[in-house]
Parts: sequence; structure tokens; C-alpha cells
Amino acid sequence: MARYSANKDEKQVRLNFQLFASENALLVADLLNFNKGSLRHARLATLATIGLLTERRVVGAELIANDYRDRDTPAGPDPPPLTDEELESVE
Repeated sequence: MARYSANKDEKQVRLNFQLFASENALLVADLLNFNKGSLRHARLATLATIGLLTERRVVGAELIANDYRDRDTPAGPDPPPLTDEELESVE
């Protein structure tokens, strides 16, 4: 959940950026399923964390793909299934 202030000694990073569908089509399409605000923020933070875990080989792409396919999207229709090409780009 998004917070607007941190504890006094808590480290934090503030980001303000734009994503373009021409460069990040899959990510932009996924994030547009969520209304602007805390749900979209939580989704982006989750995706970033999963990306880091995958990059560090803590979790595998198959686990992520299964979770992605099984989840319910609260703000829109179910996302399309990942293609083999998209799965390979995660590994």
C-alpha cells in the first residue's frame, strides 16, 4: 500500500516517471488494468520485487507465470496468458 511519509529513520526512494507502450507494452498494458493510485503503485512495486527475485534466481519464471495466470485482476479483465517468448525473456 502506498504511503506518503516514512518513519524518521526509514530509507525511502521517491520516483516520478512515465512509461510508454511503444517501449514497455506488456508493463503498460498490465498497469492500465488498475486505477491511478495505490493499487497501481502496489502492482508496480510487486512487479519490481518479482523482477529482482527472478534476476537473482531466488524464484523461477515458471512460478511467476503460474501465479500471473491464476490471479484475479480487481480492476479489469484477466490479462492475456504469457507467450513462450515472453516467458523466455524473464528467465
